[in-house]
This record gives sequence, structure tokens and C-alpha cells, in this order.
Amino acid sequence: MLCVMAIGGLASVPLSNKAGPNGIVAMTCIWMAFYSVGIPPVGWTYLGEISTVALRSKAIGIGVTLQSFINLILVSWCLVHVGGRATC
Repeated sequence: MLCVMAIGGLASVPLSNKAGPNGIVAMTCIWMAFYSVGIPPVGWTYLGEISTVALRSKAIGIGVTLQSFINLILVSWCLVHVGGRATC
């Protein structure tokens, strides 16, 4: 949560200051590192343990697809709304 708040604060830094975009990239990397350790494995574990044997592969497939789609939407939204500062 602190990383997300820092990203919001750094987004208001003028473009002439190089610390703003560099800080946004650094905080995003830190946030994603901690996020990827915590949230995604929980979905795999729950879907694998709760589903019956007959539905397990379908449930995990739907869960992984949904998680990837949501991550794609979040990343796309962040790249658009950071103010055009992200370049690929």
C-alpha cells in the first residue's frame, strides 16, 4: 500500500525532474515483487484444494486465465494513466 501511495505522489512531480519517473518505475517494481509472492499463489492453492477432481483442471484454467486478464487490464491502465511517462 505504501508503494502505491508513493507512486501517486511521484506522479505529481514535474517531468523536468528525473526522480519522478525513475521513482515510479522503482516503486512499481518493488510493489510487483511483493505482490507476486503473496497474492497469485493463493489463487492456485485455493482452486487446487477446493475443487473436486473432475473440476480441478477446469477451475484452475479459468482462474489462471482470469488472473492473467486482470493483470493485463491493471498494467494497461497504469501505463495509460501514469501520464504518458511510461515508454516501451
